[in-house]
Amino acid sequence: MIDYIENDAEIAMPIDEFFNEDGTPITKKKYGKVLLKYLVKELREHF
Repeated sequence: MIDYIENDAEIAMPIDEFFNEDGTPITKKKYGKVLLKYLVKELREHF
């Protein structure tokens, strides 16, 4: 699974996930949550 994440996974994330409603960039904590959200989605689809 780690090999898949490091080498094969192409995880697409909508750009609007990286900005708040007012257009400001999200915090590092929110960024981490967005990345985890899409990583989990990709892993569920692949495995």
